[in-house]
Amino acid sequence: MFPRPNMLRKYIADLRGVVAVESAIIMPFLAALSLGAIDASYMLLQNHKMEQALVSAANYLSLAEDPRLVETQAKQIAISGTVDPNAPPLIKNWTIEDVSITYKMIANNSGVYRGGEFIRVVDISSSHPYSGFGLIKAITGNAITLNAQYEQRMTGTTI
Repeated sequence: MFPRPNMLRKYIADLRGVVAVESAIIMPFLAALSLGAIDASYMLLQNHKMEQALVSAANYLSLAEDPRLVETQAKQIAISGTVDPNAPPLIKNWTIEDVSITYKMIANNSGVYRGGEFIRVVDISSSHPYSGFGLIKAITGNAITLNAQYEQRMTGTTI
């Protein structure tokens, strides 16, 4: 038995429940979009923390008379914001092994900068895997590694 045309028109014109159906269709997309935005924001926050921590550590090293003697303290400053080895890291599972320190001598042949023939620079960098909520990793299909690097002219050293 086929429905009568009047009943079919009544059924099509009935708008009760439309909002519930539309919400059921749209809500998963909005939830995924919101979680993705939160995950991306958290990733940017962690990268910012890494960059600022490296700036603090490079400043610490740049003022030391012999920066090689205080590298461990500088790495600890980068990781936790303090020289206390028992302090918790700024980023979960970030360790001093993730921080790399190198020194450069940059030629100042033209004399553009004060300080003689060479300018001493400390270069501090770090890489750390980002886990977050896992949504970005699920979308990209790859593990994400946060990278940060900072260079600071050394003023307190004689090396």
